[in-house]
Amino acid sequence: MKEVLKSFVVIIFYLASFLDYGVGLIHSFKKHGIADGLIGAIAFPWAMYRGVEFWFHNDFSDVNWDKRLESDMKTCVYIFSQAQMGNKIELNESIEKFSNKINEYPAEKKRFLIDGSRLYLTYFDKISINIIASLDTYIKEGRFETIQNSSIEKLENELTKYYLKEEVSSVKIGMEDLKKKIKLDFPLDSNISDRKNIINLKNSIEFQLRNQKTDFRRVYKQIFNINFQ
Repeated sequence: MKEVLKSFVVIIFYLASFLDYGVGLIHSFKKHGIADGLIGAIAFPWAMYRGVEFWFHNDFSDVNWDKRLESDMKTCVYIFSQAQMGNKIELNESIEKFSNKINEYPAEKKRFLIDGSRLYLTYFDKISINIIASLDTYIKEGRFETIQNSSIEKLENELTKYYLKEEVSSVKIGMEDLKKKIKLDFPLDSNISDRKNIINLKNSIEFQLRNQKTDFRRVYKQIFNINFQ
């Protein structure tokens, strides 16, 4: 009985050692580079060490999360901005690569990017509504004034916490440029054709914004693998 038990223990030991060696070798190549993997393939103890280290390995121990999340947050906004432009195949490849990268993040870090992107798209929705409302006022009253309400201001303040202060500023500058361009290119007076032109412009912008909203939500799902809510 003792001999059988002893043999069983020896088998378990060798099996565990073999598995540890295999895990360590794969881990060496995958996480520490080709040179480290080759050392493990030649030096059995080194692969064994990497096998143990596998269970405690932290890919993000040296990451400056402030810089990483700021960069990633801006990447999200850039990807959204490209949703209706450029090569769709290249865009989808970039989205897949970026999505795979952030899927390995700790849950709270990925959640930061999800929440920041959701807020940005919500902000864009409200800006879109603002643009259409402003055009309606221009058609009815001859005034084109962007409507700055408390909900938009609140979103702008929250977005600064997600490193998107510059992006918010760019949106606000874009709104002012749009206002100037419309007043210059589509002067509105008693002329019926002028009013018809601005109505056609409003319908065209509204159509584009609806499509953009759909594209934004499609890209959001591609990046985070969840539906926009």
